[in-house]
Amino acid sequence: MLEWLEYIDRDFFLFFNGFHNSFFDNLMPWLSGNILWLPFYGWLIYTLFKKFTTKKFVWSLVAIILCVALTDLISFNVLKETIQRYRPCHNLEISNLIHVVGNCGGLHSFVSSHASNVFGIAMLLSFLIKDKSTSFQLFTWATIVGYSRIYLGVHYPADVLGGGVLGVAVGFIVYRGFVKFAPNE
Repeated sequence: MLEWLEYIDRDFFLFFNGFHNSFFDNLMPWLSGNILWLPFYGWLIYTLFKKFTTKKFVWSLVAIILCVALTDLISFNVLKETIQRYRPCHNLEISNLIHVVGNCGGLHSFVSSHASNVFGIAMLLSFLIKDKSTSFQLFTWATIVGYSRIYLGVHYPADVLGGGVLGVAVGFIVYRGFVKFAPNE
């Protein structure tokens, strides 16, 4: 059963990775990075600043930092090091079939740390901001970043999906801690 799922994941990866052209080859590294998103991050922080008192705003920033730290720790130090699934660009069975843009990255891929981080932030901020339009924007952003990882040739769809599930779970747990410990003023 596991081999069948891996085969399907590999086929989906090759399908989605196959949509490459020079325009997206230049765009996807930016979408996968942080610099392009700085204005979006600034707008989110400003939104939190407007919504909360100073103490609660500081608590929300701590929650965001905690969320990213936990998703990074779990995705990299626990899951990638335990499961040790090769990145597509390091998989000798398919490396000659894929389109890699930029650096291949580390050896292991499950789960995507990028996906866990952005989906964790999307979940946490959706709960904190409580606005459907903002939530839609956050999860659209997370999905774009997730797809960019497949396009760049460094993650399988299951890596991104697993990272998304991890991120959503951590984002929810951090939000519950925020509700419990942040001041109610």
